Amino acid sequence: MAVRRVRDLKAPIDTPLPEIPASSRPWSEYFTEHVVRTKTLENATQIYETTTTNNTITTLATLECPASTTFVIQGVVVARRTGGSAGSAEDGAGYEIFAVCKNTAGTAALIGSTVSPAHESNSNLAVAFSVTGSTVLLRVTGDTNNDYSWRAVFRTVSVSSV
Repeated sequence: MAVRRVRDLKAPIDTPLPEIPASSRPWSEYFTEHVVRTKTLENATQIYETTTTNNTITTLATLECPASTTFVIQGVVVARRTGGSAGSAEDGAGYEIFAVCKNTAGTAALIGSTVSPAHESNSNLAVAFSVTGSTVLLRVTGDTNNDYSWRAVFRTVSVSSV
């Protein structure tokens, strides 16, 4: 599962970025040095992946909601059938996700969430948000005797009073 998160950044937002040098230096080094340090959780893009082999609820993403913070999650989830003894070859689904959560005194709560299936070739699949403690969970449900690969790509925007 790959996770990309931006946090604890020190440089002001208006810090000019240098030109990307025409060298063999990997883009990831440039990004870490110059881009990551320019914002604090604003538009932080995150990517999560998991797989399912049945209809058991599976956590695709776990997001910490810090105390005294409200944040928005906005993005998409895609699913693709990769095997199994049931279902139809090439099944897939896409969802638009949006949630607002807050943390009051160390406990996260969903202010509201929307998961809209943009298109599904298997109506047994599901995506939902839930909370536990100070975390928000993005959870997926596959289908009996079907293997699915899932990927979520979303951004978070937050504001804190501390």
